[in-house]
Amino acid sequence: MKTYAILLITLYGLMATIPANFNPVKKIEKNGMKICWQFNGDKVDFEVFAPTKGWLAIGFNENSNLVGNNLIMGSVENGKVRVSDRYIVGFGNHQTVESLGGVNHLSDIEGEENKEETTIRFSVLKDALDEFHYDLLKDKEFHLLIAYSQEDDFLHHSIMRTSVEIVF
Repeated sequence: MKTYAILLITLYGLMATIPANFNPVKKIEKNGMKICWQFNGDKVDFEVFAPTKGWLAIGFNENSNLVGNNLIMGSVENGKVRVSDRYIVGFGNHQTVESLGGVNHLSDIEGEENKEETTIRFSVLKDALDEFHYDLLKDKEFHLLIAYSQEDDFLHHSIMRTSVEIVF
């Protein structure tokens, strides 16, 4: 009984140290890619990993269609990180949201690459400011497009592309 009481007191003490606004990290893994995200104030922080030296991408859509995805593409080339906020307007046709009249929702961009893999980190505004984005709300269901390529050129085709249903 004494052991049980000590265990309860310890667990209560640990729970008391977790801030009320703590947002746990969520994670998915599929086809070699790993995507982690966490709510952080008015943004959602992401880390995306792929087994490639080319670009990698994630896309958000409320349905399973490819067209209509808010597509975030990133690459690291010669030590420089490039991440682009895009929208898929048609098959094989994705454009920057700025060129379509929208507002870039990305910030806090970082990344690195080694001989076998690329990792990018970025934040996305959780509230959509235009029709090219979605409100990224906790407990909201999305179809998450994930893809990567062997090339850094964002117009080069993917070698892996699939989607997975997630709940933010």
